[in-house]
Amino acid sequence: MTAQSEYRGKYLQDHFKIISSPSDGNCLFHSIATGLNQNSSSSNKSSSNHLQVRKEIVNWIKNNLETKVDGLEFKLAIFLNEGETVSDYLKALEKEGSYGDFCNIVAMSRVRPGTQFKIFLVEGSSSSGKKIIKAEIEVNPEDGVAVTSDICLAYDEQKQHYDLLIPTH
Repeated sequence: MTAQSEYRGKYLQDHFKIISSPSDGNCLFHSIATGLNQNSSSSNKSSSNHLQVRKEIVNWIKNNLETKVDGLEFKLAIFLNEGETVSDYLKALEKEGSYGDFCNIVAMSRVRPGTQFKIFLVEGSSSSGKKIIKAEIEVNPEDGVAVTSDICLAYDEQKQHYDLLIPTH
């Protein structure tokens, strides 16, 4: 994982086309599924949907709680609410409509080797209606795995919402 600042302070819409996801608690999973479908070659088109993506992520987490990612056991990187266990977290995550989080993006980068995720933290601008990029975070494939596709996501912290981004340049 790395933090970049190439786009910091710039308008999101000047560099990306926004593919909106429904605000139904599945926005991260919708965005990833759409991104995977966009990256599939037409001859090898295996259509992903948000339920399939959610299931793949949950299964990877369940089977890899002890796996180290950037030197930390994955289970220790999961953000739990007070009193919540990892088991509670996974049960909730299995349900359609429960929000996805950063750990789910990391898990998906392991489910789909070679997929790099770029997450742009954004906020709205009242004067122009455009979104301003506050930060950029990259989730890279495991060491030694070449990047074969990028999925860019916008995350609006205020709205707790993900959308897919398509670079325009």
